[in-house]
Amino acid sequence: MEILIHAGRHKSGTSSIQRTLYNNRKVLSDMGVLYPHYGCRGYGHHELAERLSIKNESDETSYNEALEIWNNILKSSGPSQDKIVLSSEAFQNCSPLHIASFFKGHSVKVVFYVRNKVDYLASAYLQKVHATDYSGCAGSFLNNHFNVDYSKYINQWVSVFEKNCILRIFDRATLVNGDVCEDFFYHFLPKVVSWEKIENDVNPSLPVEVLEFKKALNNLYPELAFDQRVYSALSLASIKLKDSNKFVVPDSAFFKVLGKVKEGDNTVENVSGVSVPFQYPIKRRPDFNKDVLLKVKHFFDSVDYNVDFEKIENAAMQSFNIYSMEFDSSIRNVEKEVFFAENYSKSIDKKGVIFSDGVSETFSLPKVARYGVGCSDKHLSEANFRIYNRMSYMDYAKVLLPHGVIINGNEILEESLWMSKLNRSSYAEAKKDFGWKWLVDKSATNFDLHVSGRVLICYSNTASNYFHWHFEILAKLWEYIAKFSLENIDYVYTGCFSENSFKFKSLIAIGVPREKILNDISSSFSADTIVYPLLNSEVDIPLLQRMKPSGGIHHKGWSKSFCLEFPEYVRRNISSFSDVKSKKLFVNRIENGNRKIINESEVKDFLISSGFEEIDPGMVDYETQVEKFSQASIVVGIHGAGLTNTIYCRDNVNVVELIPNDYEDVGYRMLCQIKNMAYIPIYCDQPVKIKEHPKNDDIFVDLKILAELVI
Repeated sequence: MEILIHAGRHKSGTSSIQRTLYNNRKVLSDMGVLYPHYGCRGYGHHELAERLSIKNESDETSYNEALEIWNNILKSSGPSQDKIVLSSEAFQNCSPLHIASFFKGHSVKVVFYVRNKVDYLASAYLQKVHATDYSGCAGSFLNNHFNVDYSKYINQWVSVFEKNCILRIFDRATLVNGDVCEDFFYHFLPKVVSWEKIENDVNPSLPVEVLEFKKALNNLYPELAFDQRVYSALSLASIKLKDSNKFVVPDSAFFKVLGKVKEGDNTVENVSGVSVPFQYPIKRRPDFNKDVLLKVKHFFDSVDYNVDFEKIENAAMQSFNIYSMEFDSSIRNVEKEVFFAENYSKSIDKKGVIFSDGVSETFSLPKVARYGVGCSDKHLSEANFRIYNRMSYMDYAKVLLPHGVIINGNEILEESLWMSKLNRSSYAEAKKDFGWKWLVDKSATNFDLHVSGRVLICYSNTASNYFHWHFEILAKLWEYIAKFSLENIDYVYTGCFSENSFKFKSLIAIGVPREKILNDISSSFSADTIVYPLLNSEVDIPLLQRMKPSGGIHHKGWSKSFCLEFPEYVRRNISSFSDVKSKKLFVNRIENGNRKIINESEVKDFLISSGFEEIDPGMVDYETQVEKFSQASIVVGIHGAGLTNTIYCRDNVNVVELIPNDYEDVGYRMLCQIKNMAYIPIYCDQPVKIKEHPKNDDIFVDLKILAELVI
């Protein structure tokens, strides 16, 4: 007789398989397979398995009871039945040697479904809260109740049953039709073509709102924790609310699990033959929806207990806030070692280059009249502008945070060093003794964090600045979206931010799906594939003509596509603004500590009396900035990030930039040239010089010159 023992593991669809097998006993019997009714408790053969467990192994009474159950099962089998299927998670508590001895004389196969251990932790934790009075956090559950490494356990079964110990990966991506029951029938009962499927998940996963509700209930009303009616009501709520926010293992527990899984994963890989058995993708912290909590209350009303729902709701919200704090990726436990990166790399393997690394666009900057102090030559010189764009794909490359440096193999990608300040890092240096090659101390970083899938990296540690966010982050994103779309990208990484920030809102506006925004990562990581857009632009600068934009090299997005098409796309996505250009805007820096206008009150009084509206972009939300500048006819502003919004202006707008006389930045001139806007620079005196950087000096605006240009 062939005996197939389905032994789990826990939280891998075992209950669903058992219920499906039990409901299809007649179909199975007709196909020569016996799923015994004898010895069942519920839908599984727990009576038999428990009597064979290690704790009962030396108990003669238990053994005789197990033998009686087994003999009755054999007697119940028909002459045409050549296979018996037994299923119980309790077989996990048995000695493999004892099982082999008990079923001696039969052909025995043992089946386990094993899953991603982070998901295993999540499922076990949810069940612990759901079925008991447990109200602790996931981290406490991991520390006190959960053994994540089952390598020793699997090795014991493999050592006894060898190739007859079969492992399947419990993951929708690898299961037949994404369903564990279909997978089980396909691989182990292939003769059974037609069988009845169960409608609902036997043990539904709790949405985060249901989880926090039950934790609060366990804490406030422990006498209800084990009530079957409560369990059933919250199970029904979870089924009905299955599209709500899912619980995600927080960073503090996530990284602790990753530090323990290597041996177990290797064991599963060796036994299953699957080259990469588990993926551990980073998941974003879910939001908490109070409306869902009200729906949970509706399901709970059927229990008819007198409880204070307002009290439960407040406790649930407090519990969620603690859960949110657990998303702290600074918790690390890594070995001290040194990563050696050989030199810079200006080019990636040629097969990784998607479009030419030659010149992508060219245009010329014409002479521009300039005004204010020190304007003896009265113009800014002509210059030629060249844009170089390239898209590189790198397998298993690494991202060094918070600097954003890309490490591909043993080389640091030079373009990723732009504005990275790696040379100021406390854990990285380029030493003369090593030929100025980089040494990165891994005691202060962590490359064990791996993101599964294809990640588009558009990152700069200067991205908190509104200007750099647009021209170093969104510009790279736009290059990729415009050429390839995001369909073949799993995640976009641009850094960490809140969902109320201009960063998040602009990502949504540019067309990045919410679920693809990889947030809450502040530690170095690797990915299956990293896609990195490279943006370079060069300007030919004649000597002594006051143009010194970082030596003429910009790693920013001055492409025509970005400057012209991107703002139109954003305007369509976030609102239907009027096409009338009616606003005169004065862009001030009210809340900024440097580059103030010394005669601000005079300048402001003059401009407001001339019909200008004052705006400090840093004090209004992203949508308002886009709207105001979309409707502008003239913009007067101090050099700074606020003028970034001129990208949202329509053509034929006058842009007047107030610049410290000792400072030069060609950026807004380039933007105006591309967008067909008139660029008018006014160089302003700096009565008090600051040694740190001339761009931070306060300026004095010549009202006479300003009046001539704006009226």
